[in-house]
Amino acid sequence: MSSQWCIGVLPTLVVHASKPSVITQDLASNPYSKSQLWNDQESSVGDVSTKFMRAISKNTEFHLSGKRNVVTSMANGGEQPFELFPMAGRGQPIAVKADIEYKFLGMDFGGQYVNGHLIVLKNPIQHFSFLEPGPPPQAEPSKKSESTSPISKIVNAYQQSNRDMRGGCYYNVTATVVETAKHNLNNHFCLYSTNAGFFNTHVHSCLGNVISDGRVIHSSKRHNVNFGIMKEGQYFVGYLNENTNLNNFDQLMAGVIWLVRKGKSFVTESEIIEEMSTQETGPSFVTVRASRSALGHNKEGHLVLVSIDGDGNHNKGPTLHELALLLIELGVENAINLDGGGSVTVVRDNNIIINSVSDGCHASDNDYDADFGRRNSYFRCPRKVMTTTCFHDYLSETERAIQKALIGQDQEQFSSRINQFIFLMQVLIAVVLIIGFSVIILLIVFTCSLCCCGGTSGSSTSRGSGGSKKSKKGPKYSKLNENDLEMMNMTIDEDDSENGDVLQSVDKEFMETQSPQTTTLTK
Repeated sequence: MSSQWCIGVLPTLVVHASKPSVITQDLASNPYSKSQLWNDQESSVGDVSTKFMRAISKNTEFHLSGKRNVVTSMANGGEQPFELFPMAGRGQPIAVKADIEYKFLGMDFGGQYVNGHLIVLKNPIQHFSFLEPGPPPQAEPSKKSESTSPISKIVNAYQQSNRDMRGGCYYNVTATVVETAKHNLNNHFCLYSTNAGFFNTHVHSCLGNVISDGRVIHSSKRHNVNFGIMKEGQYFVGYLNENTNLNNFDQLMAGVIWLVRKGKSFVTESEIIEEMSTQETGPSFVTVRASRSALGHNKEGHLVLVSIDGDGNHNKGPTLHELALLLIELGVENAINLDGGGSVTVVRDNNIIINSVSDGCHASDNDYDADFGRRNSYFRCPRKVMTTTCFHDYLSETERAIQKALIGQDQEQFSSRINQFIFLMQVLIAVVLIIGFSVIILLIVFTCSLCCCGGTSGSSTSRGSGGSKKSKKGPKYSKLNENDLEMMNMTIDEDDSENGDVLQSVDKEFMETQSPQTTTLTK
């Protein structure tokens, strides 16, 4: 059951690295107070960074080995480079409706007031997916070729099961969050949807791992943090290695920067570990103020997504250190940073954008004067992205099987059944056609045989009068019944005296009772 909460006026949250504190000043009366700068927080984060750098500097081999070996060092020290956490509702019957709690947030970051969006999914199993835009649109059939017959529907379903279902990551297709929510390969209706993974904005290619409803869309060797949902009902947050089996994931998305690990900020450590070239902001990626998105879970096993409005061009929004500490205050146990900046978009009910997007765009020439629409910076438009999140209702196993068959999965288990059904239908149609043609051919042959038999009997009679054996044919009477006619039409040979006498006597008696006009003798 979805519920919404709106917090109209919130106190300013000033977060420290050691222990968060709350200032009770009302931001509605002073939303841009310069006295509420984050000096304490920044200095605290600096202390944490200094301590961590000193710690890794003690191990020269570790320091020089590069970012990838940090994961190996963790494993050798008895610590896995990832966290597994049970999802809420694991082992319980899956509800049809997604239980979503939405809250509108208001916060101060760097002396500027910004809005935020908190989405908590309390029954995440089978209610959350990563999506990509569908394949390039194909030409629609003309109205003349449209058919609603059952056979045409079966044929269309068969064609659908064999169509090309590779999406945005394969074809380098981008789409807005609204467009992806409406037209995605998974056929989900997204109650809430946001942008998700990083991508190359120039060539439109996916960056990092992407798995959607068990389908591996894109795999990458880039060393960045991942958020995943395992098929056995566990969250996966952390780093993958070469031995990781991607088939164990139902959902997986790569981010950049592990924000929160075990309830504590992990930004500084992950900045050293991860491959920062995945993001396009540059060296200031962690400290720049901009729109942000984070995905994780809390201690109750609920899935948590936080999106913060901002504007990188105006230095507005949280840094990743601030975002991590905000997540900790919200009770998040593990979380990663998703694509931010102009990509941040929050959509409700598959269609309505509820956040403030930050990408500038010109107005439509149809709505405004061309000079006015193109020369001002008043207008904002959602950015086209390559992957999105989707909070949706549950799909049954049958519906999921149909989906997987349509996208090319489980061909041996399900799609083959469709092929078998289509084959049986084709065989049935072929049998019906063969039987129909056979009946028609038999009718034609029977008709021809009747015609041929009639002509043959007439000719044989004429030939009989001139032959060596004279034969007589009994007279035909219009008022005779069927048996009488059959007897009277028998050919009487002169040699068959016994039968001839009997039939002639019967013929004589009958002739005496009939009018001369109704009888005809064939001599």
